[in-house]
Amino acid sequence: MREFLLLTTFAFAISAGSIAKAEIIISLDQTGANLGLNINEPRIWNFSVSQNITVDLARFAMKNGGSTVEAAVFELYNNLGGTGTVIATSTLGPANFSKSSYVPEDFSFTSTLLTPGDYSATLSSNAPASPNNQTYFMKAGRIVLFQADGVTELGSDFYTPDTNTDGTASTAPIVAADTSAVPEPSTAFGLSILLFVTAFRRKKRSLG
Repeated sequence: MREFLLLTTFAFAISAGSIAKAEIIISLDQTGANLGLNINEPRIWNFSVSQNITVDLARFAMKNGGSTVEAAVFELYNNLGGTGTVIATSTLGPANFSKSSYVPEDFSFTSTLLTPGDYSATLSSNAPASPNNQTYFMKAGRIVLFQADGVTELGSDFYTPDTNTDGTASTAPIVAADTSAVPEPSTAFGLSILLFVTAFRRKKRSLG
């Protein structure tokens, strides 16, 4: 009986550990600006992954124009600019969205492993661009990968986000910020000493 209880406890601990495993959430760091989402304005964000991660959710603050009848579709591609192969997708109907305020809504999909490489997340809808009450609106922002708590951003050693905030990413490579033009502190100090000495010598010659 004791052995049975120990085995049961061990099995429960393993099960609880697997349930608690964190998945990554694809979202935006909302800037406050408003964007349309309709048949003429799909949204695309790029990011690259440098370590294996698993995603199963995308979260966007959106609202229904009031009389929207078309669905909103999230798709995750294994290439930049919404090209390549769709590796995850999720669809939400208009009833899932508030008609009066921007509320974060979850697009859930099957747990998907992302290996190092380039990816793009897209939102689209067949809703018309006008009138406004038949389209979707969303909050703009840079794409962010959050841990399961939806608050803590994944570290830069795991991924590099696109810099655009309006969802208009292309297939152009993601380029990290260029810091090569900024001299190291020791180099900058050496340059300042050299300039000072040169100026001093010139002044001494002019006085002599």
